[in-house]
Amino acid sequence: MSELEPFDTKPRSSFRRDLLVYAVQFGILFAFAKLTPFWALVAGPNGEPIPTSAPDEANRVYHPLGFSLVMPNEWNVRVNVSDGRSWPGNSLGLTPKSGSPRRYWGSSIEIYQHDAKPEGIADFKETTFQGEAALERKLTRGSGGFENPSQFHYDLIFERDGSWYWVTFHVFADIDELPEGIRQYLESFKTHRHQPKNPEA
Repeated sequence: MSELEPFDTKPRSSFRRDLLVYAVQFGILFAFAKLTPFWALVAGPNGEPIPTSAPDEANRVYHPLGFSLVMPNEWNVRVNVSDGRSWPGNSLGLTPKSGSPRRYWGSSIEIYQHDAKPEGIADFKETTFQGEAALERKLTRGSGGFENPSQFHYDLIFERDGSWYWVTFHVFADIDELPEGIRQYLESFKTHRHQPKNPEA
């Protein structure tokens, strides 16, 4: 009977070389996964937190109660209709599309409709919006660290056609003024007596 060959006949130097190759391949795959998550490959383009393109009327989104706004490219819209009991009431919520989960939203625009002038606005300042009287407030928060990122929050209140509107813009960025890229989208606000159907609703 012939003697059995050893289980591993490969020289140790060859084994170490193969192990090194496997380690390098794993490291490349791990780095790729960290830099380009799978969901980023399948979710499509991301929206800009502060749009750089001009408003496109083809992207106008409507609320059933007769107000609308042009939505930035690659953003999502959420249409809320009040049940008379809970927040957020009658509103439009817009946020950029994101290819990966985030701890913090990049930015958001919210438009709330009110039957009467909102209360608790003593710290707002007078301004104009679309050539008419309005109130605004600018707030900054955060220290810029990961646990407490810099934030800018903008509020705008105005009356149109018998209803009051409270518009907010929020972004995680180290700024203290409303960006022009956002202002032009807020200026696209309209009210409508005969409300067209929202194709996205």
